[in-house]
Amino acid sequence: MSITGLGPHGERAVPANQIVVTEQEAAEARRRRFSVAVVLHTTTSDWSKQQLAGIVTTLGRYSAVVIEVVDCAFDWRTQVDALERLSKSHVDAVISIPIGNAAVADAHRAISHAGIKLILMDNAPTGMLPSSDYATVVS
Repeated sequence: MSITGLGPHGERAVPANQIVVTEQEAAEARRRRFSVAVVLHTTTSDWSKQQLAGIVTTLGRYSAVVIEVVDCAFDWRTQVDALERLSKSHVDAVISIPIGNAAVADAHRAISHAGIKLILMDNAPTGMLPSSDYATVVS
């Protein structure tokens, strides 16, 4: 499989089949039993349901637990409120699909600045930078 194009900051994409989790990494993840929150634009579409099922199944293989799923109902204010609340929680990671750009950037950034890993789906809000503001963008 060939992927063309670059991310918004010149990142090169990597096909999923090239991502390898070693047995040692898997064992360490299982030992740590990470907690994850998922913040979606909606949970009612077939796409969202399939994404959530894949996230829960994949994380479950490594003993990570999805402790909360937030349905933002396509409302960026709901997303901002949820992210601000989660930034003060003890969750290990947040997976989020940003609703809008600049309006949700600071709330997403607050997750990373709180020491919580931020995984973005499909896009990164305007002005956010890889490594400092988020761990990765997946699609």
